Amino acid sequence: MVRLFETLYRTDGLKDFPEGEYYRPRIESAVVNGVIVFCVREEHAYFSNTEKRMVHEITTFEPEEGYVTEAEASQRYGQQLQYRAKTGFVHCFFFDPYAKDGVGYRKLA
Repeated sequence: MVRLFETLYRTDGLKDFPEGEYYRPRIESAVVNGVIVFCVREEHAYFSNTEKRMVHEITTFEPEEGYVTEAEASQRYGQQLQYRAKTGFVHCFFFDPYAKDGVGYRKLA
């Protein structure tokens, strides 16, 4: 199963706020009617740094149909990232096994 996700915030100072609103778009593979498809989904929530947990997590984007190829899903995933960047969620964090703390960062344009 393929699973790719990034977490988008309005701030790059994750440790400096008690609660941080975020979106987490992702690509997942799934088997539908015996065929592997690639699905683009997204959650919205707040991370409570005080309680170290997600608060009010809801799904904001989850079309039922998947994409036949990973390239098609990646294109839609990119569109979702650009949409969130336009609404101010430009600080993108992701798992990076080579980073000292395991967290990678990029700023969306």
